[in-house]
Amino acid sequence: AIQDRILSVHPSTVVCTHFGARSSGYEYPHTARLASQLAQRDCLVVSFSPTGLSDQNVIDIDISTISPTDSIEILRALKLEPANLCVISVNSLMWPISAALDVPNLGLHVFQDPSMHQYLYPNIFVITPFFFGSLPPFRLFLAPAGSYRQRRSDDETIVFADYNPDYVLDAFDTMMSATPI
Repeated sequence: AIQDRILSVHPSTVVCTHFGARSSGYEYPHTARLASQLAQRDCLVVSFSPTGLSDQNVIDIDISTISPTDSIEILRALKLEPANLCVISVNSLMWPISAALDVPNLGLHVFQDPSMHQYLYPNIFVITPFFFGSLPPFRLFLAPAGSYRQRRSDDETIVFADYNPDYVLDAFDTMMSATPI
């Protein structure tokens, strides 16, 4: 079905998105807006987070109904397609999956976790309000004030960073120009 859509819309890029993290309960509040803006840029968006959009350039997949293996197989199959492939996701399961398949991933680092090591994967470009000296500067998008809003988790234990979709799109453009796909 996704391959048929690629053939019918001829996107310049297939962007897989995943904007929820089960471990923290995080859900990116701008999923629909970001997916819509990507679709307007000639991207086919395969979203593993519900967008609620009815757009020929957006395909929603309910990640709660598929296994991690299915997610891997979807990305593996899309990597074989002629369109460029990349991922935009919060720090979640998609980071190691995209790393294993060597698919560029614009990672939205939405909460501070001292055990976090996934930002070290060489294909992950990280948007974060935190400085990580171990990241090469071309893979680090240090989010300035005004490019995100902080909020607390429902149980008040985690501080999240909700990135402005326009800032994410600027970082996406930079990642795409820096990455041979």
